[in-house]
Amino acid sequence: MNRKIRKNGLTLTELVVVIAVAAVLLGISVPAVKKVIESFDQSAGPRSLIDAALTGARALAAAHSAPAGIRFQRDRKGDFYMIFIVHKDVSSTYATEFVAVPNRRPIKLPASVGVLAGTVQSDADLNDTNLMNAQTFSVVFSEQGQLIQFPVRVLNRDGVNDDSSRDPIFNTRANVDSGTAGMFYQDAGPGGLDEEDSIGSFYIYDPKRFAEIPANQRFTGYIRSLPKEFVNPHTGQLIGR
Repeated sequence: MNRKIRKNGLTLTELVVVIAVAAVLLGISVPAVKKVIESFDQSAGPRSLIDAALTGARALAAAHSAPAGIRFQRDRKGDFYMIFIVHKDVSSTYATEFVAVPNRRPIKLPASVGVLAGTVQSDADLNDTNLMNAQTFSVVFSEQGQLIQFPVRVLNRDGVNDDSSRDPIFNTRANVDSGTAGMFYQDAGPGGLDEEDSIGSFYIYDPKRFAEIPANQRFTGYIRSLPKEFVNPHTGQLIGR
């Protein structure tokens, strides 16, 4: 009796069905995944949120073939955010200039989460004059995904120090305070923040408890007792003290 032997592989009809199903699944999943990436499920712990952002920053460094990272900073309302930043072309006016990554929204941290640079060593570092700088810092990765110490000067996308830019992320203090443009103070212009080196360690703390402690005891009476979070220089993941 003759038997029909079917060759391995898909028929044209089966292939069309597979492609159609894949297209439907892709259409469903991509918006959902993008939404999760942008919002970072607030039910997750703060370390998980920050870990996810650092992983994304390493990927951006490779994609842009330029140093990229996360800028931790408060907005004018006092809420903490993580902002994706990337190094501008070296032909720009400032060799250390970073700007917000286009089409990447700043990620707001939960109200119970604050961050401080790991370079803080005393209560004097947390007085009213220095507190904003202590709460503003960057973690930067090279194109190869390695943690690097790199001078960081965050500016608006137009690279200007006056109030003419309408960058919605970084802008002058005058534009941010007036609500004209921008969410965060840039590192230039009148009232701007200081240029800094990127760092590889920081503290995660409770802002409410921090505010209840006298200014001259915030480090010695609270922050010093917390575990310092270190960024693994090879993987970008957080390592507790």
